[in-house]
Amino acid sequence: MQKNAYFINPFSLYAISWILVIIVYSFEWSYLYPNLKLSSLFFLIVTICISIYYSKKEYKKFCLKPLNNNKYLPVIKKYCILLYILLIIEFIIYGIPFLAYNAYIGADDSLYKNWGIPVIKVIVINGFSVLFLLSVSVYFLSNQYNKKKVRLYLLLSILPPILCMQRGVALNMIVGAFCIYMMQTKKLKRSLLITFSLGIFILYGFGVMGQKRMNGKENLILKIGEPTNEFDKSNIPQEFFWSYLYISSPLANLQFEINTKKSINTPDTSFLSFIGLNIIPETLSKHFFKTPDLSQYRVTPALAVGSTYYLPFYQLGWIGMWLMFIYIIFFIKLCRHLVNQNSPFYPSLIAVLCEVSFFGIFDNMTAYAAMYPQLILIYLGAKYLFR
Repeated sequence: MQKNAYFINPFSLYAISWILVIIVYSFEWSYLYPNLKLSSLFFLIVTICISIYYSKKEYKKFCLKPLNNNKYLPVIKKYCILLYILLIIEFIIYGIPFLAYNAYIGADDSLYKNWGIPVIKVIVINGFSVLFLLSVSVYFLSNQYNKKKVRLYLLLSILPPILCMQRGVALNMIVGAFCIYMMQTKKLKRSLLITFSLGIFILYGFGVMGQKRMNGKENLILKIGEPTNEFDKSNIPQEFFWSYLYISSPLANLQFEINTKKSINTPDTSFLSFIGLNIIPETLSKHFFKTPDLSQYRVTPALAVGSTYYLPFYQLGWIGMWLMFIYIIFFIKLCRHLVNQNSPFYPSLIAVLCEVSFFGIFDNMTAYAAMYPQLILIYLGAKYLFR
C-alpha cells in the first residue's frame, strides 16, 4: 500500500488534476479561450512540482492500514438507522426533492436551496457522506465481514444525497471511494488502465446526458462554447465537447481575468476580505463578507467557474494566488493530523483531503460548506468511537 500512496494522495492529486487541465486546455477546441500565458503556466508548473515534492516526501504518512476489528459494522448500522430517522422526518416535512423535481410533480426553483431543516440537513447529508466513506474503508480494508452486508450499507449511505438532489455531495463520495480503492489495491497499474478507459466512457456519457437535458436544443452547447473549425472538421464526437468545456473553462476564466483585470485597488480586495472569503468556511463567511461580482471576468456568462485561484487573483493578484497555494499545502498537512493513522476513520479523512485537492480545479474546496462538517464528524468519530 505504500507504493499506492506514492501515486494517490492529496498532494499528488493536486498535480494530476492540474496536469489534466493543462493538457485538455492545450487542445484549443474553443474560440472563446485566451492563450495560456507564460506567467500562468509558470505558476501552475511550479505549484505542480512543489506538490510532487511533498507527495514524494510524505507519501508514507498517507498509507492505509488493515482494519482488523469486528466492531465496525454494528456501529455503522446504528448510525445509519439514526440518520435515516432524521432523513424521514425531513421528507415528511419538506417532501422528497428527487420526486419533486420529477416533471410530473413539479417543483419551484427555490426548492433545492430551501429544502430541509438547516442544521439537521447538514448533519444528515454529511453524516451519510462520512458513513459511506467508512463503509468503503471497511469493505476494502477489513476481512471481518461478509462483503454483501457491507455493500448494503454502501447503497444505503449513497442513496440519501441522490434523493435530496445533492449531486455535488454524491460526486465527492464517489471520488473519495475511488481514492480509497486505489490506495489499497494490489494491482495499481491494471486499476489505472481500467480507470483511464472508464474515464473516457464517463466523459462521453457526460456529454450524452448533457445533450438529453437540452430537450431538443442539442446545438446550444456548441453556441455557448464556440468550437473551432478544427474541432468541427474532426471525427471527434460532439459529446466530448461538453467535458472539454467543463474541465478547461475554469482555467480559461482565470486566464481571462488575468488578462483583463487592470487594478486590484478596490474595496473588495483587502487582505481581510481574502481571509474571509478563501480561508473561513463559506457557511460563516457569507454572513460577514460579500462575494464580489466576477461576471465581467468570464469568457462567457454560461461558464461561471474559475478554479481555486479565481477569487484570490481578483483580490490580491499573483500574491493572492501564491498565498492560496501555500494555504492549500498548510490545510492538507494540518488536517492530516486530525485522526491517528491507525483509526478506521483515517481512510475517510485522506479521501476527503483528496477531494479538496482534486476538485480545486473547479472551486476553492478548502472553504466549501460541506467540507468542514465532514472533517468535524470524522474527528468526532475517531475520538469517541472505536477507542
